[in-house]
Amino acid sequence: MADDKRLNLDEDLEKLAGNLLDDVRAATDQVKQRQAAARQAEQLSAAKAKSRKLSAVMIAIGAAFVLLLSYWMVFARPESAGADHAAKTATLQVQQPPKVAITCPRTSRYGRPAAAGPSAGTPPARDSQLVEHPSDEYEPPSGDSGM
Repeated sequence: MADDKRLNLDEDLEKLAGNLLDDVRAATDQVKQRQAAARQAEQLSAAKAKSRKLSAVMIAIGAAFVLLLSYWMVFARPESAGADHAAKTATLQVQQPPKVAITCPRTSRYGRPAAAGPSAGTPPARDSQLVEHPSDEYEPPSGDSGM
């Protein structure tokens, strides 16, 4: 009976060596899976960074293009092109006087035609589009000394 209670180290050593070998294989498989996952994550982050960089470059190029186009439209146009265009429109807008004189009868405030000539008591009519500018001469104050 003493043999039953005795420890058999040879069998336990073989069991332990087999278990150790299985544990090492499992650990190496886990390490390989973690490395593969890390590589995929690294590739994904590199692709995202590249995409962001490409987007930033495209936006910068677009903004520069818009700024250059607006600068050209406002400041860098040749002056002769604008002057030529203005001269063409000015010549188109010049109206020739009519060959036949057109006269329209004047009407008074009450809707009746006015007399052909100016009457003795009324001043001649002014053109409504004629603007009289005040003179630039100095006019001293009249009569009031201020005190």
